[in-house]
Amino acid sequence: MKKFLVLSTLVFALSLAAQNPSYIASYSSLTPVIDGKIDEEAWSKAKWSSSFRTRVKNTTPVAPTLFKALYTEDALYFAVKCTEKEMEKMKKENNYTEFWLYDVIEIFLLPFDNEMQHFICSVSGSMNEEIPVQTSTRTKRQTAWAAKAATGNGEWFVEFCIPLYMVGKAPTGSKAISFPINVCRNSSPAKELSSWSFQKGSFKVKSGFGTLTLLPAPAGARNKIAENLKRPHSISLAKRWKEIKEDPAWQFLLSREKDTVKKLDTLCGTYESIRTNASDVFKILSALEMKRQESIKAHKKAVMKMLFHD
Repeated sequence: MKKFLVLSTLVFALSLAAQNPSYIASYSSLTPVIDGKIDEEAWSKAKWSSSFRTRVKNTTPVAPTLFKALYTEDALYFAVKCTEKEMEKMKKENNYTEFWLYDVIEIFLLPFDNEMQHFICSVSGSMNEEIPVQTSTRTKRQTAWAAKAATGNGEWFVEFCIPLYMVGKAPTGSKAISFPINVCRNSSPAKELSSWSFQKGSFKVKSGFGTLTLLPAPAGARNKIAENLKRPHSISLAKRWKEIKEDPAWQFLLSREKDTVKKLDTLCGTYESIRTNASDVFKILSALEMKRQESIKAHKKAVMKMLFHD
C-alpha cells in the first residue's frame, strides 16, 4: 500500500511538471516605448514569467531568461530579459538569412489554428519573421510590427510590439481570451537553446506551447479595442504611406492629390502623431487606394479602346 501511495504521488508530481505554463497579461492604458529598456511605468505592474527550460534536456538554463507581457488598446507587448555571463562572446551576425543561429529571442503566437506567427529579434536589433499566408490574407498584407534590443551589464533586453490587428483577437467584452504562445531564446556563449514552455525538439511544435491569457479591459476601452481589431496598426499605416510615396506608379496620382499628400505627411510626421490619428490616416489612405484602383481601371479601359476601337 505504501509503495502504491509513493508511486501515485510521483506520477501526480510528474504530471504537474509536464503541464505547459500559462501567463496572464492585463490591459494597460499606458503604452511602452519600444526602446529595449523596459523602464517605463507601463511595465511596472506586469509580472515576470516563470523560468525558462533548456530544449531537449529540460534543465535550468545556464543563461536565464524571463519575459513580461501586456496589451493596450491597439497592440500586444512583450519585454524579455536575457542574462548573459559572457556578453563579449556573443556571436556577431554575418548571415542575415540564418541569424536565428545567433543571440536571438523568438516569439511564437498561435491565435488561430492555421496562423502560427513567428517574430524574431536579435541582440543587435535585427528583426525577422515568419507570417503565414492566412495572416497576410486576413490583414491584406498589413503585418508590420516593431522590436528593439538594448544591452546592459551582464544582460540584454528586447521589447516587442505586435499589433492586435495582426494578432486578430483581444478581449472586447467582459470575458478573458486565451491562445497558445511560446517565447524562446538562443544563447551563443552558452551554446544553449531554451524556451518558456519546454520543447523536446523544434520550437514550432504546437503541443509544446504555453498559454497566454488576456484579461478583460475596462469597459471604457473595449470599443476602441474592437475598432483596432478591424484597422491596421499605426506601424503598418506608416509603412504603407512610405511605400506609396516611394512607388513610381503612384506619382501621377500623388501629383494631383497635393492636399492629401500634405495632410498625410503632417499626420504621419511622428510615431505619436500617427498613433493618435490612426483612424483618420486609415480613412485617408483607404480613399487614396480606392482612387488608385479607379485610375487603373480607367487607364485599362482607355488602352483597350485605343487598341480595339471599342
